[in-house]
Amino acid sequence: MENRPDPALFAKGSFYLGIASSGILLLSFILGLLRIGLSSIVWLALITSAVGLFLGWASRSDFRKNPGTPEAMQMADTGWRINLWALIVLVVVMLMVVILRVIITLGPTIQG
Repeated sequence: MENRPDPALFAKGSFYLGIASSGILLLSFILGLLRIGLSSIVWLALITSAVGLFLGWASRSDFRKNPGTPEAMQMADTGWRINLWALIVLVVVMLMVVILRVIITLGPTIQG
């Protein structure tokens, strides 16, 4: 008997973390539009999407070796895709924030 985790459980975890990541991103977008100061919760999605991406990747690789139920395989694929896109969006936003802060900080130094 192998001491490996259940890929169906990983698939469900990835799927639910994908929903959580999407919800956090949507909530922070809405709060940002309303100019409410809780928009920093977007960084919580960085953790949920990274963990969900790993769980989706692990379950998908296990399902390639030993296929599971169609529902579990679909949850793994969906969770992996959602978490991948959430992570990509977060990295792009993070890079934009860093670049804008550098420009804003160095702007007065360069001009005068």
